[in-house]
Amino acid sequence: PCTADSCDANGVVHTNVTNGTSCGDGAICMEGKCLPCKPQNPTTCGGEGAGEPANNSETTPESFKQFTPMCTFSSGTDTDWYTFYATDGAFSYDVFRFKFWSTAPLIEMCLYVKCTAGTPNGGCTVKKPGPNGSLGCCWSGAPATLAPEWDLDCSDSGDDAGTTYMSIKTPGGDSCEQYAVYGGY
Repeated sequence: PCTADSCDANGVVHTNVTNGTSCGDGAICMEGKCLPCKPQNPTTCGGEGAGEPANNSETTPESFKQFTPMCTFSSGTDTDWYTFYATDGAFSYDVFRFKFWSTAPLIEMCLYVKCTAGTPNGGCTVKKPGPNGSLGCCWSGAPATLAPEWDLDCSDSGDDAGTTYMSIKTPGGDSCEQYAVYGGY
C-alpha cells in the first residue's frame, strides 16, 4: 500500500507514496513501508513509543536501527534520545541523511558524534556539546521538508566513524504528536 506501481521497458517500477499517507488503522507510509503508528492514548501519547520513558534522557538513549523507518510519539515538551554506531564504509562516501514525517508543525533533530579518533568536523559551523563528550549539530523545520545531512569528517583520522547520539523533539507540539524518522550513516 505504500508504493505506486507501474511498468516501464525494464519491468515493474515501485515509487514510494508520500510519507505520512495512511495505510490502514492508524498506520502510515514512510519511505515505502507501512508502519504502525497508532497511539494507545491519542490525547497524551508523549510517553508512548520506542524506548519510553528511558529514552527521555541522553544517558539512556534507545538503540536506533539505521535505514529502517520508525514511527513513535512525542509531546511539545518531550525529547527522545537514540544512539547508533556510525561506521565508515571502505571506499564509500558516507553522509548522515535523514527524512521525517510528523503530525507536529515542527521537528527539531540534533545529531552528536563522538569520533572513534579525533573530533567531528562538517555538518555545522559551531558544534554543540552532547552526551559523553560528543559534539553535534541541530536542524529544525517542517517535517515534510526537514532533511538533515552531514558529511562527517573526524579530524586526525582516516576513519570517519563513531558513536552517534540523536535527539528528536516537536517543540510547540500538542501532548500527542506522531513522528516517523528514516535515515542513518
